[in-house]
Amino acid sequence: IITMRIARPFCFEEHGAVSSISTALARGKGQLSSAASPTRATAMGCPSNSLAQNRFLHFQHCEVVYWTMKKRVIILGGGFAGQQAARALAATDADITLLDPSPVATMLPLLPDLAGGWVRETIAYRPLAQRLPRRVHLIPEAATEIHLAAKTVTLRDQTLPFDHLLIATGSTPNLRRMIFPREKIHVLGNLADARRIREEFTAYLQEADAPHILVSGTGYTGLELAVSLLFRAKAAGKKCGLTIVDPNPILLPSLPENH
Repeated sequence: IITMRIARPFCFEEHGAVSSISTALARGKGQLSSAASPTRATAMGCPSNSLAQNRFLHFQHCEVVYWTMKKRVIILGGGFAGQQAARALAATDADITLLDPSPVATMLPLLPDLAGGWVRETIAYRPLAQRLPRRVHLIPEAATEIHLAAKTVTLRDQTLPFDHLLIATGSTPNLRRMIFPREKIHVLGNLADARRIREEFTAYLQEADAPHILVSGTGYTGLELAVSLLFRAKAAGKKCGLTIVDPNPILLPSLPENH
């Protein structure tokens, strides 16, 4: 909010300055609330009778309050997409808030190697705040409700208004139709998942005489995880079977056909 005290007569139009006030208060930059209504002008001790005759008000020794109208942008998710969006928007004058319950940014392509025990965990993540521009406001929480009509996002203890909302939360596996016991199913989407696979696969290799891996998915993550675990079994001196399933008959279906 910019507050100015006028020491000599000025002329203002209802929706912008038309006199010798600086270009920062030019038309299109915001609203001059003093000229919005005679009630507001009278309350500030300014003459308002001219408003009934035309669109201009003449002020002398009056206080003018000027609101800068920044767009409020909320980003849900601090993954690759959310981080890149925050960097791009930081070059604008928007008020940017990013929500993510995780305090760290994870290098997702390293998760298969981490699950196989080939890399140190410390190189797979960094504090999320260090990955964002300083002018981005980070809130380490998840949204509980989104109200599109009201343009608000509800958190645990507060509600945030927005002008623009970017949802970049990624996806989670759908396990509803799996026939296997849930405790036997492993997903790979974050650091905790990679830790669980590494620990339980190491124990499995010690117990099983003929270990076998079943991987669902022929994308990058599925294939890299399968190879990572297969070589971990080989390093442990175990001959391990491997089955990869996917409704798509093509490996790496996201790649162009010429690749």
